[in-house]
Amino acid sequence: MLFLQALARPIPAEPEVLDSSSITATIPDACDDINRCRTVLSILWNCFSLVFVCTWIAIHPNVPQVGRHSVNVILDYVLIMFIALLAPELIILWAMRQWYSARRITEKYKEFRWGKSHAFLALMGGFVLYEGETFVCYLWDRDCFGDSCKEAEHGYVKIEDQGIFGTETRVAVRIEKGLTPESKDYKEAAQEIHLKYTCLLHYLLAKGHITVNEDEIRSNLNHGDALSKLIAVFQTSWFIIQCIARPLEHLALTQIEVITLAFAVLNFITYYLWWNKPLRVRYPVRIVMAGLQPSNDAPPRKHFLKVLFKVICSGLRSLRPARWYTLPLVPIHLLVLFFYKVLDIVVGTDSDDSAKLFSSRLRKDPPQLYIAVYLIAFVFGAIHCIPWFFTFPTPVEQTLWRISALLVTFLPIATAFFHSINDRDFQFSYHPQYAVRHPFLGKVIDVVNRAVQWSLQTILHITLVVLISSFVVLHTAYIVARVIMLVSALMEFRRLTPSAYRTVQWATFIPHIGN
Repeated sequence: MLFLQALARPIPAEPEVLDSSSITATIPDACDDINRCRTVLSILWNCFSLVFVCTWIAIHPNVPQVGRHSVNVILDYVLIMFIALLAPELIILWAMRQWYSARRITEKYKEFRWGKSHAFLALMGGFVLYEGETFVCYLWDRDCFGDSCKEAEHGYVKIEDQGIFGTETRVAVRIEKGLTPESKDYKEAAQEIHLKYTCLLHYLLAKGHITVNEDEIRSNLNHGDALSKLIAVFQTSWFIIQCIARPLEHLALTQIEVITLAFAVLNFITYYLWWNKPLRVRYPVRIVMAGLQPSNDAPPRKHFLKVLFKVICSGLRSLRPARWYTLPLVPIHLLVLFFYKVLDIVVGTDSDDSAKLFSSRLRKDPPQLYIAVYLIAFVFGAIHCIPWFFTFPTPVEQTLWRISALLVTFLPIATAFFHSINDRDFQFSYHPQYAVRHPFLGKVIDVVNRAVQWSLQTILHITLVVLISSFVVLHTAYIVARVIMLVSALMEFRRLTPSAYRTVQWATFIPHIGN
């Protein structure tokens, strides 16, 4: 209601009388020097361009799944960008998971002179095995030969051991001995390989089949990567310096600049975590071997227009007359999709099929990861508290901003509870054993046991419903708070203070992009 009241309440015809003697002593009533002033359009352009461009460069998606069409890849990029703009702390969580995973992989393969670029490329699905032009399998780093991560029910992940007859083992034995699973000596050869190597990636590295160095990764996979990152870092640094300099020169800082400042700080952290990760690698590095058994899952070629037509038709199916009643539910469907992806990041995925957008290849999150993420999320929210004592057009808008800033600051920390219960086994084990000879008493005890079992299962289901509902409510409140602050920042332009139009005096003499 406060938000609606702020939108509906008009600005007074006469501005409120403020004690601005100290301001008018140094700031003229009209800003008429084009070299020392800025417009509303320039402020908006400077903020929005910085957020979109620098966030786009800061995001380093995984390598798209083999055979995935460009239309779907672009849609994936748009989804990741949307999440980054709405909840940038989640991108920090994803990046930090991959950073820890890359450190582990680099340490494991340091004898092969692997750097962090190799490690990031491996964990993002950047190495694949081909037999000629046919896809065979991905080359993932594993702790044990034959492990395969598959998605289980409810979005969780379980580990299944494919043993000596898994795809990786069959490929390694075929390369090493030229044997098939039907051969008599296959099992012995597979066990010998399992003792020496942890996975097919380890085996191919040891045999010298993978010789890609860091220079090749940077020059062949990262087209314009270093230059774009340097420009983004320069622009982000420039904006942060301006935001610090404005209060020092007694110039007003707008609310939209405070929001952009929070993004800029988080972008810096993302740049650091993903600095060695290849940027938007479209196709993985092919390791081509001869005489292998191709995978039956090799995807067929798809044409651009056909895929685009399929995407459009799948969206229009819900508009058929028989389903027009579902139109009001479209926003709910989109919200459910968003929370599904958010849960993907919060829980953490370790998928071997490269279909998961936010896979990190990190089996277990270290405690220091969450401590760092919660601290960063708190700093991001605390930056939004900078305008706490700013002059707002109306008291209602000031109250809305303060409440929203507090929600953005403290709600991400509530996610710690969901992380703490993530590894819990939500199953009750109740198997009482009583030796009762009396038939009637035995039936009574059986009924009691069934009632207890039903009660425990009911409590479990209610607990899960409460937890899921709490997760959705908390993150919905976070999204609403972010939207309210953005609308409030735009409404501020109805009446800016005179000093908000002034630029930092020395800023015009330093080359930069934007204002």
